[in-house]
Amino acid sequence: MMVTASWRRASALVVAGLLASTGCSGGERSADESSAAWGICEEFFGAADVEAVRKAMGDAEPRPEAPQKLDALAEAMAEEASTRAANTEDLSRASYEPCRIAASRGDTAQRVSGQVKWSVLTLRSLSRGALAREWRQVAKGVHVHSADGGDRVSLLVTCQVPKAPANQREDVPLEVEVSQVGLSGGDPKLPERLVLSLAGTMRHVLHCTDAVTLPSRLPAR
Repeated sequence: MMVTASWRRASALVVAGLLASTGCSGGERSADESSAAWGICEEFFGAADVEAVRKAMGDAEPRPEAPQKLDALAEAMAEEASTRAANTEDLSRASYEPCRIAASRGDTAQRVSGQVKWSVLTLRSLSRGALAREWRQVAKGVHVHSADGGDRVSLLVTCQVPKAPANQREDVPLEVEVSQVGLSGGDPKLPERLVLSLAGTMRHVLHCTDAVTLPSRLPAR
């Protein structure tokens, strides 16, 4: 009986140690994943803009999600650009969310997210009718559309991808969107600031060959 009791005590200690070890490993893994996600978000938006998002969320604890690295996203989108330009009648598009930052502040859910895709809109379609009124040109090859009181800002910018058909620049431009929900502090123009940063990053990693000058800030209407 004494042997059995001692064995049980020893087994219990081993199990407890394993559970504690597993818990620590899980915590470390979670911290590592969060750190990596912050790093990827900074690659897309820039460190200063990511810090501005964190400040706008106040005393909440924001959590980043960044499912795809910058280079991998650029590679996938560059390949898609050629496919879409070769068949402009096919309006199917892949949409990517390179970075999402979310938090809870009391009963308020907070979120800032960016999306990028090849647009179904063309430069010609923005020159007439309702689209011309919704999308205003802010620079050559750059149009902007704001919704939800400025909490959602979309930017359409040309980007001629190397090796893509020449019509891709105007027929399949790049569309970038940033939206925010539940933020009450910080810069009210934060979505505009973020969308310009994200557009600049995407044009850089896609190696766009056409000359476009993104404004440092979006002009007021």
